[in-house]
Amino acid sequence: MKSRYHVYGSITRDALRGLFKHIKRRDDGVSHKEYESVWKSSDHRLQKFLYKPRPALYHGTPAVIRGLDLQKQAIYEMSDAISSFRPASVLELGAGNGANLLALAALHPEITTWTGIDITESGPDAANKLQKDPPMEELAYLTGLDPAEISQRLARVVIECLVGDMRALPFADGSFDFVFSHVAFEQLPRDHLTAFREARRVCRKHACFIEEFREAQGSLFRRLHLRNVDYFRASYDVCVSAGFTLLRFTPMPLQNLKLGTGMAVCGVTRGV
Repeated sequence: MKSRYHVYGSITRDALRGLFKHIKRRDDGVSHKEYESVWKSSDHRLQKFLYKPRPALYHGTPAVIRGLDLQKQAIYEMSDAISSFRPASVLELGAGNGANLLALAALHPEITTWTGIDITESGPDAANKLQKDPPMEELAYLTGLDPAEISQRLARVVIECLVGDMRALPFADGSFDFVFSHVAFEQLPRDHLTAFREARRVCRKHACFIEEFREAQGSLFRRLHLRNVDYFRASYDVCVSAGFTLLRFTPMPLQNLKLGTGMAVCGVTRGV
């Protein structure tokens, strides 16, 4: 376990380096190139970076985790929301290789149809491969289920992953009961309102976004890092601006050192 001073020192060093670092401007070309290469390298496993130990914060206390732990946290939060709202149809924005959808489908076999959309071609391609050969060890860790049970449950569901842009979703109004994302908006530092409006358009009942909202950062260092890499860093008020009703916002208890995430749970007002 790394000491508190080592963890906080890491934050300080990152912040000081950021003062002199060239500010990157993120555009469609930069974002597409980054994620196209990520999903091409997945090869039937969750990305290697998910397994590397890293310093983090848990309720503000220094900890050492794997990236997979951050994903597990998101899966459980989304699963709780799904259990509360009981949707019949689910859409993930920025679904990547479909690992989130696989885990949630295993946890919720009562939902038989799941959809994901990703701007890259390699993401849906990797998702199709994962569906044919699910990464059972990782899914067992993410869900807490036995691999045999996971296999039985996934055999009864349909997961469709498509290529598409969150800013122009290829779905009719109100197509999905539940729409969610997990750090998908980070690639949209300027066009995020358009994407949230599209999410609202296709959402029939509820939505849940775990993103790098401004209110989740908690320190100048994290806000500086988001600015340096030109990630999404808007307030959760953007959900309201997009037409959602904000039901609650909660910073995630387990946080990356460099950036924080928070969960905005939203509803749709009929007739709006």
